[in-house]
Amino acid sequence: MGINLKVNGVEAQIAGFDKIDDIVRVLPDIPEMSDLFHEFAKSSSERIRTRIAHHDNLRPDTIKLLLNDASNAVLESVLNTETVYKYITLDNVERVFATNFNEAISNLIDLLGKLENEEETFNRIIELAVKNKDPQVRYNLAKRTGTNMKLQRILAKDLDADVANEAKTNLNGDINPYRSRRR
Repeated sequence: MGINLKVNGVEAQIAGFDKIDDIVRVLPDIPEMSDLFHEFAKSSSERIRTRIAHHDNLRPDTIKLLLNDASNAVLESVLNTETVYKYITLDNVERVFATNFNEAISNLIDLLGKLENEEETFNRIIELAVKNKDPQVRYNLAKRTGTNMKLQRILAKDLDADVANEAKTNLNGDINPYRSRRR
């Protein structure tokens, strides 16, 4: 991948992932850049794709491309964008949980509030999170204040004490304002 840069009629060719990454890092996250973001999303450099995945002004096809990226870092980043929830499929949900990458799974759990109208996707995320072997995943679900009471009662019986205590805290309405809650 290379960049042909033209400023006031002066041209420069930039090659090499490190130099290109320096340029990508400073690109403004504005709608006018969405076509460029798409081209960078096809880079062979994970670092460049991860930087692009952080942007909110991505085209739908760019988001879909990044949701299917082989890199966990890219997947985690794209799941943090404002509009990704519009493009999440059941296949994406299955893939995220199959990675066992807690940050990506946590980002997916954080999207639950925006996915309530996508009942099948919403329910599958919850089903996979409740059954997940890693207590951190179940804890992230329990600490989500929007998690319904029926689910909190299930999590309150979790074998992991932290998961169970977090669910019980939410059931009792004892919300600690000093405890961080990702939204």
